[in-house]
Amino acid sequence: MNLKLLQTLLRKAFTTMKKCGNAINHSISTLELNDTGSFPDEVEMTPMCFLKCYLESIGVLDKELQINRVKAVELYNLNDDSETYDDCADDMSSENVTDECEKAYFFVRCVMSRKLFDNLEEDEMV
Repeated sequence: MNLKLLQTLLRKAFTTMKKCGNAINHSISTLELNDTGSFPDEVEMTPMCFLKCYLESIGVLDKELQINRVKAVELYNLNDDSETYDDCADDMSSENVTDECEKAYFFVRCVMSRKLFDNLEEDEMV
């Protein structure tokens, strides 16, 4: 990847993050996941709504909360035939989850926690 393309991608990412941060009136610096891939406060909806806005802005989610598999696989560096994608999409679509922001968060939390677990397993094999 050349430097100009990288700079363009970073500028777009920062613009998107700022737009979503402004839309929910929240500081991006407080949107940190803990070491399990979750937000420390899973009751607070503001960070979840930031994730929804961000995923919609980069094309991973559409307005009907349908996941663009190609973009999600690319963003999270998953195998296209990944069980993680299918399981996390199911987790997001659970009948128990009705809030749109929460659905987006459940998808991200599921993917991140699985990736963290996979990395731990790889470290233990070494």
